[in-house]
Amino acid sequence: MYRMLGMLFTSALTGIVRRKFSSGLRALHYQAYAVIALPVGAGLAWLAVRLFGSPSQLPVALVIGVLSGICAGLTIAYILDRAAMVAYLYFEKRKSASRRIGQSPPSATP
Repeated sequence: MYRMLGMLFTSALTGIVRRKFSSGLRALHYQAYAVIALPVGAGLAWLAVRLFGSPSQLPVALVIGVLSGICAGLTIAYILDRAAMVAYLYFEKRKSASRRIGQSPPSATP
């Protein structure tokens, strides 16, 4: 509960400091993916130790799993962020091109 409030607060603070709503939304996006991927990385590390390693390696494997989960979550967030930016620019370019096609040329009135 407090973790979610902290994420929302830091995202809102980022948006306020940068004076852009999109910056706050982007910060929330990155934080959410990192938090979601954290237990996935830990779970995969635990599974790998149970299947292939000895139980004495579990604490180190969990730390490595948590860190790799966070890195994977941030990487996925970055890829999705860039894909959204490319899609936005593509549609914005198409929208501006369709506006230019529909416009009549300026009249030359003296």
